Amino acid sequence: MAITSYSTLISAAKTYLNRSDISDAQIQEFISLAEASFNRVLRTRNQIKRSTSSVSTQFVTMPSDLLELYNIQLNSDPIVRLEQVSLSAMDTLKSQSSTTGKPRYFAITGSDLEFYPTPDTSYTIEVIYYATITPLSADADPNFLITNHNDIYLFGTLVQAEPWLMNDERIGVWGSFLGKAIEELRVSDERSQTESGTIVMRAKRNLDYGGWK
Repeated sequence: MAITSYSTLISAAKTYLNRSDISDAQIQEFISLAEASFNRVLRTRNQIKRSTSSVSTQFVTMPSDLLELYNIQLNSDPIVRLEQVSLSAMDTLKSQSSTTGKPRYFAITGSDLEFYPTPDTSYTIEVIYYATITPLSADADPNFLITNHNDIYLFGTLVQAEPWLMNDERIGVWGSFLGKAIEELRVSDERSQTESGTIVMRAKRNLDYGGWK
């Protein structure tokens, strides 16, 4: 069976698990847990998005699907890349001067971006970032990961069944397959980058089960 959608992933997971006491609803939960893990681990070129907005105040809300910032720039002439600083450094800047002007620095404050100096007029900013992977569902279109790397989805789903399987030897095998698939994606993603190699996927290794979480 080709794994190309939410429903075919559920069917494939049922076949691999081969357990009559695990329901479709539980497998759907395993998929959600796997997706949460993917968002912690994967940073690929397919997740890179750009969001443009106007900013005229000190704070602006970050995109709701933002996982990790890559770059923020003012789309002025010339384009200005803003420098990220810590919250303590931002407080120091503000204590030294409360001037307004063209923003040069930003800090992350909760779910907001804070700019310094505070904009003296409306500027167009472009936020380049790694976005969350669109969750699978019965009504949603397939995302890039299940379309291009369905083995990651399958084995990621299966390892989430560990609490129900209890010391099942297959968990280690599935974890190993998952780790291999993610590493292959990492290598492929790096090869596809531009010569500068500035946008690089990062993956965090978890040695438990010889696999990934």
